[in-house]
Amino acid sequence: MTISSADQDLLSAAARGNLDGIKQALGAGADVNAKDENAKTALHHLIANEELDVGTRKQIATFLIESGADIYARDYGDGTPLRPLSQEDADELSQTYTTRGVQVESEFRLIAEGSVVNAAQLDKIQNVDKVARLRQGLSLAAEFPAQAAVPMRSDYSGYKGDTKLCDLHMAHGVPVVSRKLKSAIEKSGGGEGVEFLPIKILDHSGGLASDQYFVLNPKAYECLDEDKSEPRFSGGGTVIRQVKRLVIHPASIPATAKVFRIAKYRDPVVFRKALADTIGAASLSNVAFVQPRR
Repeated sequence: MTISSADQDLLSAAARGNLDGIKQALGAGADVNAKDENAKTALHHLIANEELDVGTRKQIATFLIESGADIYARDYGDGTPLRPLSQEDADELSQTYTTRGVQVESEFRLIAEGSVVNAAQLDKIQNVDKVARLRQGLSLAAEFPAQAAVPMRSDYSGYKGDTKLCDLHMAHGVPVVSRKLKSAIEKSGGGEGVEFLPIKILDHSGGLASDQYFVLNPKAYECLDEDKSEPRFSGGGTVIRQVKRLVIHPASIPATAKVFRIAKYRDPVVFRKALADTIGAASLSNVAFVQPRR
């Protein structure tokens, strides 16, 4: 999707630290969160300009934030605008965003691993034909083998000490959940359209670490707003490699589906926010929920 001339003027003015130019571009209808070909916003460009002193960047950033700039917008490198700043300066602008910013709240969350020290790192799932289907939201319940297993990673010496079993582990993009997390999802009404496929976790020596885990395999829906998300494709247009921002059509998802994947986009496993909040409030280890890329 081509950005408007006003958006281009905004990005250019922000990169130079030209506050008057920024105001003029916004007055001409520029989107304060418009992104360039690398998914960088005006706030990204402004903060990255180290030729400007920090005080000037913070002053202009405050104006952009009060005009609706998103401090959590992510570029294609997964970088947020405030990353180049010191923790103190980033915290100050984060407080500005919280108290005076225009925040866009998504009704969806993406499940992710938390930051538990020594949590086991899982490798690829073994003994399963068509394992790629687990990232495509396709059913495997009728053919998932009893011998399905996933070993702890040992390709890096630092992983040897990572043996702690938690309620969530990711196996190359596939969520592996404990019986406790499975139960929490089901009791909260999140089991519609979701398969829980039993799988064994193997330790670094190939021995059984636990047989009380499940692959979380939710159904995929054609629900991505491609105009707003601006996806990049591979595989002849059959696979979405990345998006500038993740925008979902709520109307394309059944109301009963609270956990799902996005057709063609193999990375995210999406939870409705209400369910994510319920799960997040439970006593579960290594479970995190993040806002979709904006």
